[in-house]
Amino acid sequence: MNDDDTRTPPVSPRALLCVIDDTPEVRKALLFAYVRAKRTGADVITLACVTPQSGGSEFLWGGVSKMAEEEARNAAIRVCEKYEAEIFQTGGVIPVRMICEGEPIAIIREKLSVHSEIKEIILAAGGQGNPGPLVEQLTQGAGKITAPIIIIPDGMDEVDIYRTA
Repeated sequence: MNDDDTRTPPVSPRALLCVIDDTPEVRKALLFAYVRAKRTGADVITLACVTPQSGGSEFLWGGVSKMAEEEARNAAIRVCEKYEAEIFQTGGVIPVRMICEGEPIAIIREKLSVHSEIKEIILAAGGQGNPGPLVEQLTQGAGKITAPIIIIPDGMDEVDIYRTA
């Protein structure tokens, strides 16, 4: 698992892990994490997972594999920057960004085992009848996770997010 913590590690004994991808509903999960962090004094860790190329890099020729991996990582960084700039622009909370290569569930479990300061996992659920594969997979194995999982539904508006966080 390739791990890239691109910002200063959390300093608070309490951190919220917010998984980021390029879906519109992730904005609400990140807003929830931001508001909750401001209220509780916690840090926010934004985690973007770069899934390995299907079939493995052995099927790609030479430098093409390296270029594909680099582009996937850069795309993940751009998604993080986009949402972080929008949500954290008011200040007070500076997220710790983690870009990791691997399967998201394995990465989340690994982060929980290494970072004892992570006290909550915050995810976004899609609004089209299916919460999304990450929410489904993580909640199926929720009994093995060492932190509460907070799922922000796509139907939740900003007023409710500020009220609930």
